[in-house]
Amino acid sequence: MSEARAAILATIRQSLGREEMPASVVTELERGLREPKAKILPRVDGDVVEHFLGRAQVLSMTIARVARRADVPVAVIDYLATRNLPKQMVVASALKDLQWPAGIEVRHGATVREDPVSVTACFAAIAETGSLVMLSGPETPTTLNFTPDDMIAVLNRRDIVAHQEEVWQRLRRERGALPRTINLVSGPSRTADIEQVVQLGVHGPRRVHVILVEEVGS
Repeated sequence: MSEARAAILATIRQSLGREEMPASVVTELERGLREPKAKILPRVDGDVVEHFLGRAQVLSMTIARVARRADVPVAVIDYLATRNLPKQMVVASALKDLQWPAGIEVRHGATVREDPVSVTACFAAIAETGSLVMLSGPETPTTLNFTPDDMIAVLNRRDIVAHQEEVWQRLRRERGALPRTINLVSGPSRTADIEQVVQLGVHGPRRVHVILVEEVGS
C-alpha cells in the first residue's frame, strides 16, 4: 500500500474512532483484489461447444461449421450467396492469412457505414450466455462488430468456455492488460424502444453469422 493511501485511510479511521487494521488483514484484502475468489456459477451441462451453439441459435445467430481454418472463405462465400449479398467485405487483419478466391473484393481494416459485410475473429465465446467476446485492437477494430448489416464471426472451438469468468482469467493470463474495448455480442442488434416493436440493426448488425472452426490446432 502506498504511503499516501495509508495516510488517507488512517485519517478516515481516526475520524470514525476506529483502530488501525492489523497488517495481516490488510494483506488479505489486497490479495483478494488481485486474486478474486471464484463465485458460485450456473451449471453448464454437457459439451460446452454444443451448449454455446444452442444458446447462440436461440439468440438468432446462424451457424456454419468447418473442419479447418482454411475452409473459412468457402463458408463465407456460401453465406453471401444464401443472403444474396455482394461479394465484397471488410476482413479483420487477424484473418489476413485466409486465401480468398478470385472475384471476391476484400479490404482489411476498420469498416465504415457503407460496408455491407464484415468478417472478424473472436477472442472467445461463452456457453452460458451464447455470447461472442470481441476485443478491440489494430487487428480487430470494434467497427467490424457494429457498422455492417451482416457480421460474420470466425470462432475456434478451443476458445469456447463455460462461463464469463473464464474469459477474464484468460485475458489476465494471455494479455496482462485489458484492451480499450471488450464487446460481448449476443446476437443481432435489437431494440423495442420505438412503440414496443422489435427493430433489428439499430445499434449494430441485423444478422450475426458464426463460422465455427472445428480443428483445435488451426
